Amino acid sequence: MNNEIDRVKKFINQFVPSEPILPLTHITTMYGFRSIMTGMTLDPSECKVFNESLLYLFYGRPAYRASQVAASELNWNLPIGFILKPEAVQSIKRIFPFDSGAFSKGLYGDIFHGDSKLSSFELEPQILSAAKYTSAFYSGNPHYFRGKSEAILDLNNFDFELQGLRYLAQKQGRQITSGPKKSDERSSAVEIQTAEALSIKESLLGLIIPESLLADTALTDALNRWGIDSKKIISYIEILGPGSEAWVGTFYEKVEELYRREGYL
Repeated sequence: MNNEIDRVKKFINQFVPSEPILPLTHITTMYGFRSIMTGMTLDPSECKVFNESLLYLFYGRPAYRASQVAASELNWNLPIGFILKPEAVQSIKRIFPFDSGAFSKGLYGDIFHGDSKLSSFELEPQILSAAKYTSAFYSGNPHYFRGKSEAILDLNNFDFELQGLRYLAQKQGRQITSGPKKSDERSSAVEIQTAEALSIKESLLGLIIPESLLADTALTDALNRWGIDSKKIISYIEILGPGSEAWVGTFYEKVEELYRREGYL
């Protein structure tokens, strides 16, 4: 393995993992949830970047933006958040310190050199790699979750990949929602890929839903089938019209409440 590919992995592996290990998140829209709630699992789907079926998760953060926002006044675009136990995934396929799809589209082109390879940023495929990353670039879970790094790193002049990751960790909270280089908190959220189908009943730590679903019989039927009690359900008030940015802060607040209650933050 050449130095460029190995550089990030070697750097991350020097650090002691941040504790406790954070939950995993899978965020979808109400449109996507309609299909999920008819089954028993979160299933992989075809990925155009890696040309295989994968289930995408993020470490700790409920990082997500709907790709289609034109009809944001309609509720199919509202987010549903699956918060999963840290041990939910038994076999991790890949881990990246950012959204690999955005990298493949060139959305980090002003941060990493155009010849940079996605493989140069791949971490060891184990959950401890994500915890080591938060330790290295954020000095712990609270800073990582809030998305603002204050870590001081000793990097040399040629650590271009690590310099870019440090920049993302320090700047990612700034939401850039227009122009060719759109950016949000996914740009420094640790991405975890698996080819497994995950049992909702066995994996679920919490489910974040719009308040209007609380009395929905289809949701009630799904929760009964999954064996999920009401203590795992956290609702938020829908804000339709302004677009997805209107609910981001509220959504994060609900997840943080869950983490604090369960002792993760």
